[in-house]
Amino acid sequence: MDAVRIRKYDPEEDEEAVREIFTMGVSEQVPSAFMHILKQPPTQMVLMCVFCALLTSSRSLLLPILTVTLLLAGIRQLACYITKKYIDSCLESDLGRIADAYLASKDTCFWVAESDGSVVGMVACVPAQEANGGGGMPGCAQLKRMSVRRSHRHMGVGTALCRTVVAFARERGFPSVVLHTSVFMADAQLLYRHAGFAETRQIPVPTFLAKRSQRGDTMDRLRIREYRSEDYQEVRRLYAAGFSEKTHSLFVHVLTRTWVQLALLAPLLGVLVLSGSALASLAAAALLLSGTRLAVGQLLDRGVRLGLREDLQDIGASYMTPGRVACFWVAEDGPGGPLVGTVGVLPCVTQPGAWELKRISVRRDQRGRGVARALCGEAVAFAARSGVRRMVLYTSMLQDDAQRLYLRLGFRKVEEFLWPSLAARLVGFTVFKYGYDVPPLRDA
Repeated sequence: MDAVRIRKYDPEEDEEAVREIFTMGVSEQVPSAFMHILKQPPTQMVLMCVFCALLTSSRSLLLPILTVTLLLAGIRQLACYITKKYIDSCLESDLGRIADAYLASKDTCFWVAESDGSVVGMVACVPAQEANGGGGMPGCAQLKRMSVRRSHRHMGVGTALCRTVVAFARERGFPSVVLHTSVFMADAQLLYRHAGFAETRQIPVPTFLAKRSQRGDTMDRLRIREYRSEDYQEVRRLYAAGFSEKTHSLFVHVLTRTWVQLALLAPLLGVLVLSGSALASLAAAALLLSGTRLAVGQLLDRGVRLGLREDLQDIGASYMTPGRVACFWVAEDGPGGPLVGTVGVLPCVTQPGAWELKRISVRRDQRGRGVARALCGEAVAFAARSGVRRMVLYTSMLQDDAQRLYLRLGFRKVEEFLWPSLAARLVGFTVFKYGYDVPPLRDA
């Protein structure tokens, strides 16, 4: 470690080295990502089903082996593609303008580790935001872009870079330092634990590519304002899109119901016995699954149409009537930019004396960046100013991320029930009611 020096980033000398170190460091995670995908039960099930189906139908061992080999190659290629997209997005965003992103403010900085005149590591520090991956802690410092050349790992370079960030955060008065890492980076996790960090949360990221393809200054651009008439069509589209995205989750839930499994298994076995062909049986199963998914989509479409016929039929009359304690907000990606989220507050029909938080929706590519939290905060602040003391909201079993957000905001689950329709009861569609006691405003 005597030969390693930690210094501030120099835009004229270090740019290429930093980009190379970052690219190589992320690219090295492809094998770990590939193995992680293979360990997932859905992946194993698909590979096993394909192998067994081809073995049964072709009576040849070579064909299923070759097919599974091709599938494995395709999965690895997918891991490479996702990794490349992430690298490209980072190099085009903050790592493409390091001086502006990390050296323009007294509370941000970017360092490199130098050994024998060559850059061998890098790290950055910025103020943390809720927007960063959904797990940020506003008011703290965030360690970012940690990477060390493979040739200089296990030599204390990473630990020295971590200590540099901690010392910088302490000088700037930050109470703590947070960071995000992934399940693939086992060595990095060991380094962080050795440097004194402890795991505080695990954040599932179901859409790996989407959440990493547009990192940056979303929250810096975010603007929340009251609804205007020209927002009508976009608000309805956001609501419909958010509802429709739950089709896959509901489809998977339906398949876990015992009676559905029996209803699918009976004709499958019938075709197999009558035809004596595994291929015909698999084709019948595919048709039944397609029909089930179509039925699930139609069920959600009815839910969308119901919402569009209720308060979203005339948003102005429902939420923006003067003198009424009700309001509807939209989130813009910058002044005059596209709408990325919505929320509304209305008197609760099912609980007199309470107000309901409704129509919380965030565009898919903007989730995990604090938009929903900002919208809910605006609605709660409005309720407090209006003298509201109790707020409620309703959400479903399909919205796990939303429920975690509500719990972080202080809402608590008070009731759960099956949605009162025959189709919803058959598939066990559960709705949750959350409540929140609004704290009164303090006198100035």
